[in-house]
Amino acid sequence: MKNIKFTNNPGWIPLNRIIPEAKDYLKTIAIKLRNDKFCAYITKPSKCLYLLKAKEKIVLSIAIINNTENNTHCLQLCFKNGMNSVCVDNIEDFKNTIDNWYEEFMKNPVLKLQHQNYNRKGIYSIEEVLSKTILDKTKGNDDFVEFDGDKIHMASDRYKTFLTCGTKCVNCGLEAKYFAKERDWKQLQYHFNLYGVNENGEEILFTKDHLIPKSKGGKNELSNYQTMCIICNKNKGNII
Repeated sequence: MKNIKFTNNPGWIPLNRIIPEAKDYLKTIAIKLRNDKFCAYITKPSKCLYLLKAKEKIVLSIAIINNTENNTHCLQLCFKNGMNSVCVDNIEDFKNTIDNWYEEFMKNPVLKLQHQNYNRKGIYSIEEVLSKTILDKTKGNDDFVEFDGDKIHMASDRYKTFLTCGTKCVNCGLEAKYFAKERDWKQLQYHFNLYGVNENGEEILFTKDHLIPKSKGGKNELSNYQTMCIICNKNKGNII
């Protein structure tokens, strides 16, 4: 890869000034990601490398490229969402490139997670998951089904509700699109969460709702469940 001089007319910026400027702008991007419900942060530099992470996944790496022959430097940006890696030679191009990446990154609804407490491992079709749902058993070792190396408890009341009541919110009509294999950061075992995508490209979690709320005597049984997106569920509260 061609190494180019990191310039800012009329002269070039010394390396010890480039990185603070670039890192300061990265901080603003990390804050924007956090405002969009990501758990985003910048790692401490390892040699000449900075990493921007979101939900423990590297989404952008920035390396200092040195040309020892003429003592010049540039920043190489490696994107993790399909965009080509680029080298930039001034801070304005750096900012513009980062801004363009951010716009493209946020267009992907699968990446725009609304629940930063979950560690995601994979996406599965609705049919693939619900076809393995166990309706006639309760909790036990025989209720686990392996999905790509992870054993998932498939006798969950949530899966049973989605299988018998459908995967469409009974209130707003939002259709679920896929299951995500996820786990809470504090847990070891994975489970499936059902998601839809709204008109803004935002990922919406689906839940099982009690027709008669537990606070009003409703039972934890399949006949008292219905499918509802998390937004409608929260708005409903304990209303029958």
